[in-house]
Amino acid sequence: MGSIPSLIDYIKQNVQNVLTLEGSGLISALRVLCQIACPPPAVEAQQRDLKWSLAGVQLFSGEGLDTCVCVLQKLCSVLLPAWRVHGHMGPTPQRCMILGVCANTLRLLRTMLTELLRSGAFQFRDTRVASTLVTLHMVVCSAPSSGRLDWEETKVQALIVDVLLTFTQGVSEQV
Repeated sequence: MGSIPSLIDYIKQNVQNVLTLEGSGLISALRVLCQIACPPPAVEAQQRDLKWSLAGVQLFSGEGLDTCVCVLQKLCSVLLPAWRVHGHMGPTPQRCMILGVCANTLRLLRTMLTELLRSGAFQFRDTRVASTLVTLHMVVCSAPSSGRLDWEETKVQALIVDVLLTFTQGVSEQV
């Protein structure tokens, strides 16, 4: 968990190279960060390990939220012009990297927001997250000419919906 700040710094430094050969370390850094900070799926009747809460807090306090939003915004800014011209991204050489960056960044966002909003005492007013997610969904999950998304795009779509649904968690009665 001590490596969370250095991984976030690495991602910040390489976000401009998201779809280039120099940016290939970005996907690795995101994957490692997910392994460190994102808890495994919950098992019923099993207590949640507090190390995951600590990792979520460290991720947020290390500017993880801003970094994740910047990664997704950069991805949207690169993909949006091509999407406007051609529509669905189709099978391109960069597609695997795009979907990998999306999935890992969305998992990190979901982890941070779930941890922050779990208590109900925290009000999250950053609108960048929702607007970026809507744009990302439009670009990555628009229907191809076949009318069906493949499993990777469906996974990204489900993660986007999960992140958006974290905003619907109940708020405390002490308002």
